[in-house]
Amino acid sequence: MNILYGESKALTKEDEHRKKAEELLKLDERKRPYNSMNEAIVPTEEEIGAWRMKNLRSDNPMAHFKS
Repeated sequence: MNILYGESKALTKEDEHRKKAEELLKLDERKRPYNSMNEAIVPTEEEIGAWRMKNLRSDNPMAHFKS
């Protein structure tokens, strides 16, 4: 049960990270903070799994069947 909680927490963290990245990309480059897209944090196993679940690959022939 703890694993499922960690995975769902990692999925929400990945969603928040993507929203933050989209907001930073919308800013003008001159107004964006210096090194705003770089993080020096080592991801956990749950975060890596969440990223893999959220990351869609265009070269995957079965990607469009996923609902």
